[in-house]
Amino acid sequence: MDRILRIFPLACLGCLLWLGTGCSGKGSRGAESDGGNQTRSEHSRVAGGGLPETSIYQFQGSWHTQENDTIQLQTLRGKIPVVAMVFTHCEFACPRIITDMKKIRKELPPDKADEVIFVLVSFDSERDHPVRLKEYARQVKLDDKWLLLHGSEENVRMLSLLLDVNYQKQTGGTFAHSNVITLLNREGEIVTQVDGLGMDARPILSGISGM
Repeated sequence: MDRILRIFPLACLGCLLWLGTGCSGKGSRGAESDGGNQTRSEHSRVAGGGLPETSIYQFQGSWHTQENDTIQLQTLRGKIPVVAMVFTHCEFACPRIITDMKKIRKELPPDKADEVIFVLVSFDSERDHPVRLKEYARQVKLDDKWLLLHGSEENVRMLSLLLDVNYQKQTGGTFAHSNVITLLNREGEIVTQVDGLGMDARPILSGISGM
């Protein structure tokens, strides 16, 4: 089902980031917050370069790729990202999400194919370090059009808030999570989102075609 995320202006983004990391209780859409030690000012820094207030690239947390490069999300500026949050030890939902994303890739408009990048962000900060992400990419046959990201628990929580992805860590190191694929535009603003496994790819493909 196609959804439109209510994204906050930048002034509210700082408050959201502060609430997400500084308070115990509920995180994104009812998920339990992990807490954190970073200050409000650290989370409220504004990205330069004239980004739109609704861009998730305003959040300047650092991430490590499967190649162990350190990046910020605004590195993706100018590309068309298709984004999902997963974890590599997931045995059912996450492989299905990746299959759905592969389907999107297969059906990309030819004139946009070189601009689209597929981004997987791991919920599992403890285990999904770059070496593991690289091995996982090999296992599930992901090429250089795929970017796999590891981040701190705080950064993962903040991104989940911005993408409206619900998750909670379970006993045994697994994660209960919503199954959401998000399309961003070249400036990091949410264009559309789809829920569920075996989802209808048309809203994502239509959004890509319209850019």
